[in-house]
Formats: sequence, C-alpha cells, structure tokens
Amino acid sequence: MHITLCLLVRNEQEIVRENILYHLNLGVKRFLVMDHLSTDNTRTILEDLISKGLDLRIYPQESPTYYQNAWMTFLSQEAHRLGTDWVMPCDADEFWLPPNGQTIPDYLRGVEAEGFGAVYGMHNNNKAIKGIEPFYKNHYFAPCPWQRKVLHKSCADIALAMGNHYLESPPVPVKDDPSLRVMHYKDRNVQVMYNKLVIGGEALESTKEVADNMGTHWREGLAAYRKGEFEQYVNFFFNTVEDLEKQQDCYKDDTIEQLIIKSMQTPVPPPVENKTLGKRDILLRLTK
Repeated sequence: MHITLCLLVRNEQEIVRENILYHLNLGVKRFLVMDHLSTDNTRTILEDLISKGLDLRIYPQESPTYYQNAWMTFLSQEAHRLGTDWVMPCDADEFWLPPNGQTIPDYLRGVEAEGFGAVYGMHNNNKAIKGIEPFYKNHYFAPCPWQRKVLHKSCADIALAMGNHYLESPPVPVKDDPSLRVMHYKDRNVQVMYNKLVIGGEALESTKEVADNMGTHWREGLAAYRKGEFEQYVNFFFNTVEDLEKQQDCYKDDTIEQLIIKSMQTPVPPPVENKTLGKRDILLRLTK
C-alpha cells in the first residue's frame, strides 16, 4: 500500500524533521510539503531530507493569506496525480498513531476491508508544560472527542474542509475511530505560539473568505498581542506537572517519544527521483 502525507508548514524547524521521519517509520512512502513563507530553517531541513533520498517534494506558497483548505485540497489532488492509495493531510505538530502498535498501512488495510473510503482520527492534545525540550518528552495528553482529523483514499476530485477536519466532497463512507489517535503538540513553547497565533493570525485575518468563527484561538491570540497582553494570554495554556496529575481527563503516554527516537535512528531509504516545484509551477496548478 502506498501512502502520501501532505503537510502545510510555516516556521516549523523544531518539529518538521521529527514529523516526517516518524511517519516514514510508520509506513508513509511520499511527502508533499507546502512551505508557506517560512523564515527559519524549515526549508533547509526539508532539502536536507531530499538530499538523503526521501521521496519529498516542496511546494512554495508565497501568498500572505491563509487559504488552508484550498492549499491542502491541492496537495491531496496532487498526491492522486502522482499516484498513491491513501492520503494523509497533516499539520507539522500532528502525529498519527494507529491502535495496537500497527503501522499505518496495516491499519488502513483493515479500514479498506470494512468498506470505508475515509477515516476520522481523534485529536489528543499534548498538555503544554514550559521548559520541556525536545517537545516529545512531554508525555501528558488529553483526548478531544469533539475534534476529528480525516485521512482518505486517493481521489481526483477530493475537497477538504478547513483544518482537515472532514471531507467537503465527494461523499464516501467514513469510519469514525477514536482509537486512531492524532497526537497534537500545538502549544510547545511561547515562540511556537507566537508563530501560530500572531503570524498565522495575521494571515488568517487577511483571508476574507474565512468565516469569523473559524480559527478562534488564533484570532484571540492576535487580539491579545495587539493589546500588549500576549504573555498573559499564552501563560493560561501552560500547566504544571502537579496540576496535570490531578486532572481526570489527562493521561501519560510515551509512545510518540519512543517512535520518534526509533525513527531518527532508522536510515532513510535509497534515493528516488525528486524535485522542488517552482513558484510558477505551483501557481499554475492552483488555478486549474
């Protein structure tokens, strides 16, 4: 089974390598990455992975806006054009974790056998604690039953909703599986929160077609920053170990750390034909 993972990234230097190698180790074969105006070492890391032989393609995105669902739809359709069986839309801070120690292909074979064309995984949010580096050494999570992420069979006319939470089209039978966890490291440190809430919030704000009730966390963080209250706002999301030990919905799990360490020690497969798409190429594709 061939699986393609699609990523939209912006200034993700401290997590993007771990994300890609983690999913490679769990059975993903190809990576399509849209780099949205990164100013840190994200692009260098991606190009280094290409030089080591990873089947990875970079799609530069230079718009100051945030048409996330259109861009991820493009990547999913591009995955189909290149040839793949299943597509995993993903953020750099999300780590898909199949149940019972399965690889992703093994899990999806079971989904296919049940007759489904897509599956919802459930977000499990990492509970932010200041000072834990690297991020995967924080083992505290809480399930978010109301927040789903979708992965789907390859399809030429696929359309994703904002945030990769569900499919806009075509209608396909979808399995809703809380045991397929999406481990979400969203509030890793203050710099990451600035990148998301302020830089991302400004991009979201400039995207007029996005409804005002979308991206509430980003909009609130940006508003706090403009009022000079950003530090107070983000501090609300950080926890102490003592507090987390008392929270009934919180649990500890070091599986992601173990799998990341294993993936960082696993050699990348032999080189494959690869390329980075230029600005003109990506713009032509997006206007089709």
